[in-house]
Amino acid sequence: MPAQRRPRRATPAGALALAALAAALGVPSHVPTAGPAAPGAAVHRPAVAPVADRVSPWVSCPDAFTVDWAHPKVVLDDDAVTVRQYSAAQQGGRVSKVTVAAAHRGSSRLVARGAPLVGGVRTTSGSMRPSPTLVVGVNGGYFWRGEPGREWSKGTQVRRGRVLHAPAGRSRYVGTETTGVVSKGFAHVSGSVTVRATATAPAVRLPVVAVNSAAAGNGVAVYTREWNSAQPRTGGTWEVAVRRGVVVASGRRVSTRLGGSAAAENRFVVRASGTAAAALRRVRVGQRATYTARAVTDTGGVVAESTVAGTTLLAGGRQWIRCAKDTVRPRTMVAWDRRTGAVWLVTVSGGTGSWRYGVFVGASHHQMAAVARGLHATDAVLLDGGGSTTMVLRTASGALRRVDGPFVTQRELPDILAIAAV
Repeated sequence: MPAQRRPRRATPAGALALAALAAALGVPSHVPTAGPAAPGAAVHRPAVAPVADRVSPWVSCPDAFTVDWAHPKVVLDDDAVTVRQYSAAQQGGRVSKVTVAAAHRGSSRLVARGAPLVGGVRTTSGSMRPSPTLVVGVNGGYFWRGEPGREWSKGTQVRRGRVLHAPAGRSRYVGTETTGVVSKGFAHVSGSVTVRATATAPAVRLPVVAVNSAAAGNGVAVYTREWNSAQPRTGGTWEVAVRRGVVVASGRRVSTRLGGSAAAENRFVVRASGTAAAALRRVRVGQRATYTARAVTDTGGVVAESTVAGTTLLAGGRQWIRCAKDTVRPRTMVAWDRRTGAVWLVTVSGGTGSWRYGVFVGASHHQMAAVARGLHATDAVLLDGGGSTTMVLRTASGALRRVDGPFVTQRELPDILAIAAV
């Protein structure tokens, strides 16, 4: 159905007051143009103070970037999401394309999907294709580039509550918690490997510190069915293989088939370092073993869906990015309003006729922050950008179409963030 035009929001009085204070202090200031109101905002938005910027020299930046919020092009409007495109004027008369997918609260949720194996890659369309409920998807977070066809996420990857990849220690994430709240920050693995006692071998319980990543300290790493068996397991000095809940091998390097196959469904490998390796050596073939692992945030939440978070643009309604001379290039961003639960996936890339990114195509970090503020978001973080920037939507016929720019080829990546219909 055609999208209904919603009135532009007036500039908040708080922002005007900050502008006056900045003028009195001799500090550059900027009153952001009103962005589009979130779907149903007049009904759902509580009476709270407007998003405020810190009065600081980097809130307003000298290079112009004006988004034409008043004249959107509606690309998709269904029960789960509305996708609109806006033009943004850059310096020198260049025009960037801002594509915004606004999730409809109550009928959609933010999820992470991607290649089935850790280290594997898929295009954004390839990650969306197996799940017909995914309506809009964008590229995921930062990654380590390996040999062709293999790329490794730099942080915590969780899908449907299952930890696919988490390095030892704290690592960055952005996604949803089990409560449905969107959040970002640092998460760590919390879990354990439990080996039951037998008549000839003692019980063993060891802390899990990493999943499908090298063990560290006095903990263990668990390698699951998502591990690509072609890659060596690093870190640690001792490991055991478990099949259907029973230890089947123990040694410095055991052989077992993982890699996402049907045979790997009930298999995992435990690799230990430090004092945990000494304890693991006491485990004997035939003992029963299980493991638990979940990604826990620094605030105690449990991550349900995540990719790797990039640069923080907004946090708690305040801008945290300076006016550095960072590169103007294609960008991908996830933004949300912690007061209402509104979520946006955003890409900024070249306008018509742009076939690749360059110096004046896309946006800088602080320009992306300006877009997030125009949407009335309280929080926003970047995902991977440049040649990774991609937004794909599912049409009414079920076909997948790229909409972020006049591009055809999609970069293969470890994961994506997507809006799923519920």
